[in-house]
Amino acid sequence: GSSNRIEQEIISRKSSEWETIVIIAIGKNDTRATNEPTNYESDPETYQQNLLKIISISKRYANKILLIGLGVVNETLSFKNH
Repeated sequence: GSSNRIEQEIISRKSSEWETIVIIAIGKNDTRATNEPTNYESDPETYQQNLLKIISISKRYANKILLIGLGVVNETLSFKNH
């Protein structure tokens, strides 16, 4: 998952020429439902553990960490046929 990739992603982009700021878009994969609207990829406890792990790893490389969450989506208004 994301927590397993984050360290390599940061290391590959880090530079001594500028301040490292980690920006993380959270929740997209964990809130995805499979086959049924309530069958989420992660339960709330697993989601929280993953997020805390990502933040902990990010703090090793950056003093500034920005978390961006998801907005609400009304699936009945999505363009399924476009």
